[in-house]
Amino acid sequence: MNECRSPHLSGATSYRYGCRCTRCTLAKIEQRNASAERRARGETLKAPPRPPAVFVDCTCELCGRTWRSYDSTVGSNPPMLFRRVCSRCRQPYSSTIRKHHLDDELALRLITTRRCEMCGLPVARSTNGRINVQVDHSHACCDWRQGSCGRCVRGFICQPCNIGVAYYERLRDVGLDKVERYLLGVAS
Repeated sequence: MNECRSPHLSGATSYRYGCRCTRCTLAKIEQRNASAERRARGETLKAPPRPPAVFVDCTCELCGRTWRSYDSTVGSNPPMLFRRVCSRCRQPYSSTIRKHHLDDELALRLITTRRCEMCGLPVARSTNGRINVQVDHSHACCDWRQGSCGRCVRGFICQPCNIGVAYYERLRDVGLDKVERYLLGVAS
């Protein structure tokens, strides 16, 4: 993935939030090298003074749970996903969010989806309490075994629709005219 997920943040901060683009990776390496050089010179690494602690009351959009979150008035704020959805509601989706490189907006849409964006039917709940919504993305862009890049995500759909879209994409590659001929009994 070469496009930065958080260009408004510094490279090292964006790396900490999960971006692995060239800019953020190089910033992190540069930060590590600078720290190693200071340690080699015998300098002590003193942290800059912390800004005064400011807390914000947050309420989960899904379960209604409230908590107090640290709000840094200096520097960057945590992603909006961490302010709008509590950790209990976010946790079952964390591996999917990482696998498909979803930004805050798409991750929030994934977590709050209750109906399939294709057929409109309610999405089933799995045994661990997670809504069993599937991330639909273009397989022409990314290898399906490794998730997606985040830019090619088309939507969040139920499992039957996701399987149907995959079959349709494969049939389109074969040629729909061949499928029609086969179904009519004139297979060549």
